[in-house]
Amino acid sequence: RSSDLTEARWFRLKSSTASIIHLYQKGEDKPECQIPEYIGRTELMAEDIDRGKVGLKILKAAISDEGMYRCHLETDTYFDAAEFELKVTALGSAPMIYLEGLHDKGADIVCQSTGWYPAPALVDKDGDGLGEKPVCKMTSHQEKGLFSVNYSCTVEKSRPFSCAFGTAFSSQERRASLYVPDLLVTPSSAWIPVTICLLILFAIAVAVVVGLWYLKTRVNNAKGDPETGRQKDKEGSELEELRSLINAEKKERDLEKKARDRK
Repeated sequence: RSSDLTEARWFRLKSSTASIIHLYQKGEDKPECQIPEYIGRTELMAEDIDRGKVGLKILKAAISDEGMYRCHLETDTYFDAAEFELKVTALGSAPMIYLEGLHDKGADIVCQSTGWYPAPALVDKDGDGLGEKPVCKMTSHQEKGLFSVNYSCTVEKSRPFSCAFGTAFSSQERRASLYVPDLLVTPSSAWIPVTICLLILFAIAVAVVVGLWYLKTRVNNAKGDPETGRQKDKEGSELEELRSLINAEKKERDLEKKARDRK
């Protein structure tokens, strides 16, 4: 019975040291005996003490809480101790799945998720059940204690694609799906005739444009530009008038010279 419990101690075991994380004595908690990291974060759970169960709840559990612990229980007539390992898990974000690029082997699909602990594993590689599996690789890295995972695949044919992550310590998982249409994964050999036809059409279009430009230039040169013709006519009239003035001035000088010679 809870009234018979005289003392309950929980220790955090690190290397060769054992630090008190919670102490219950004579009907009350003793927070002054706790190490600072656990003050205000532990609660005694003695509801099932009549069945021999005394638990401890750790609030706001963090990755740093993972490790080995020891429990001491004592009554007026009984003493027992046990050790156990605490495993901490963090469920990551919903996967972000997207098309990364296209190349001659198909479409590259990427699935990413962050915030996991411990490092997640791929729950299944081909949840769509379509037989042939895509070529895939998976990488992960750790930052501030949490893991991020990147799962990339090359898909060679139209198919629904899915990825799901989970850890061995939790039944929960995160999953995302994407359908890859035929247009994105048509084999490169099928595009070769299309590419050649497009290049030929482009060359013909360029040739037609250049030919039309050349023909138009020849026609314009043959007809002459009206504005240019008027400018040339104006320049010719001015030149003719200048010649007439020069000739008149020359004749006048000749007459004056003849008049002087008679005298």
